[in-house]
Amino acid sequence: MIHSYFKGFSPDILKFLQELSANNTRDWFAEHRDRYDSNVRLPAKQLIATMADRFDELHIHYKADDKTSMFRIHRDTRFSKDKSPYKTNVGVFFPFIGTNTTAGKPVERPGIYCHIEPGNCAIGGGIYMPTSDQLKAIRARIYSHHEEWYEIIHSRQFTTIFATGIHGESLKTMPRGYELNHAASEYIRKKQWYVWETFDESVLFTEEIIDILEEKSIASLAFHEFLSGVYD
Repeated sequence: MIHSYFKGFSPDILKFLQELSANNTRDWFAEHRDRYDSNVRLPAKQLIATMADRFDELHIHYKADDKTSMFRIHRDTRFSKDKSPYKTNVGVFFPFIGTNTTAGKPVERPGIYCHIEPGNCAIGGGIYMPTSDQLKAIRARIYSHHEEWYEIIHSRQFTTIFATGIHGESLKTMPRGYELNHAASEYIRKKQWYVWETFDESVLFTEEIIDILEEKSIASLAFHEFLSGVYD
């Protein structure tokens, strides 16, 4: 268990990722493994432990533990032409569990995601890679509960915290079985439903990132509850 409270990442996290991008080999990584362990992996685990405490104090249902939240640095290259062995970003994920914890694996659930990459640091939320069944169920829920959906995504808190709105690829036409002129056609056509807001890299080096994650976690509660409702 990580007991140390998160105090911020070292600026070396971005330098390490930049150098890894230019030297993406097992030999280089092995030579610099101590930097990864000290300046990337350890503080990421401390951040996860700190957020677990925050979520518990706030009584909000996001899961935060090393197994669920810490994305592996190793890439799965089995089906990729790019055989670079390592990711050049750091990802931390807090899945939203809600009141129904029996259905679906945590990594398939919507949740808050912190992306750390030189020049592209962001916090996202929602669901990025729904299964086929989830895709159908979410579309059906938006179709049947579009007024609730619009109330959530147009609320003052949500639009203030997630100013760029709902992202995600869309079909060119409505899925089969849905009326073309439905009030929520824009969102029924989507294949993903997520928010994505960048932040200044300097935030990583202080405890401010904790408050930002908390703010976005709270602001997206109803959004995640709606997306999770397909499991009920």
